[in-house]
Amino acid sequence: MLRNLAGLVIVILTAVIYFADFYLNIKAAKRRVLVWRRGSTYWFIRSNGMGGVQRRARLVWMQRLGYNEPEAMILAKHQSRIGLMGMTAFAVLGAIAATLFQYFNL
Repeated sequence: MLRNLAGLVIVILTAVIYFADFYLNIKAAKRRVLVWRRGSTYWFIRSNGMGGVQRRARLVWMQRLGYNEPEAMILAKHQSRIGLMGMTAFAVLGAIAATLFQYFNL
C-alpha cells in the first residue's frame, strides 16, 4: 500500500514540476518582452521541443508571431531554460525518492 502511494506521489509531483516549470518561464518571458502577443503562450508550449535556440527564434517568434530579433532570442532562451530546470528538478525529486525508499525499506 505504501509503495503504491509513494508511486502516486512521485507521478503527481512530476506533473506539478512540469507545469510549474512552464508557468514560471512563461511568466518570466512575459516580463522581458514589450508586448505579449495573442497566441504566444500556445506557441511557447507547442514549439518547446523544436531544436536550437536560433532556429526556434527565427521560425516561431519572428516569422509566425512577428517579434523582433532580440525579443525572439529572449523568448527562445526562456524556452530552453524549461528543459534545464525540468531536468534539475527531476534529478532532485529522484534523489529524494530514492532516499525515502531506502530509508523506509520500500
